[in-house]
Order: sequence, then C-alpha cells, then structure tokens
Amino acid sequence: MSDPVASVRNETELGMTDDAASLRDWHQSHSAWLQGYLRRHLHVQAAEAEDIVQDTWLRILRLSLTDIASPRAFLSRVALNIFRDRRRHEAVSTRHRYLV
Repeated sequence: MSDPVASVRNETELGMTDDAASLRDWHQSHSAWLQGYLRRHLHVQAAEAEDIVQDTWLRILRLSLTDIASPRAFLSRVALNIFRDRRRHEAVSTRHRYLV
C-alpha cells in the first residue's frame, strides 16, 4: 500500500506546516489500528479495509487536526461514513443494473 501522505511528509521535512506534521504523526500512530478496527467491527476484507483507510486519510488531508481531542473516535467516524457511502453506492449500482 502506498503512503497517501508522502507529499505531506515532504512538506513537513521542509518545515512547511504544523498540520502536515500532525497528519504524519496521526498516520503513523493510527493507520494499523484503523484497519484492524474496520476488519473487526465492520467485517470487511483486508483489501477493502486498506482502501477505506486510504480514503479516510485523503478525506481529512486538508483539515486542521489540532482541535480534535479524540483522534481514534474521529478517524473511526470518518471511516464509517466512507464505508456507508460505499455500501449505498453499491446498492444503487445493483438496482440500476437490475433495471437496465
């Protein structure tokens, strides 16, 4: 799996933003936990869990993380929303294929 925050890491190494450093720290601290959470609680396959984790990082990439008191609660909520969006999209696609 590629590192979705690689460009942010480069900015951080150049001393560009505190938010980039926060995102890098969050990524290192919580990616494995979030993937395990998705697999245990939502019973998704490993590949789908990886996709959802990557989409989670992409969704929060532009947010300021300094005001978030509970990172894991926040990340799990974002990931759950992505999971639900995927399931809704699948349901609509299935209905559309059935009607066509």
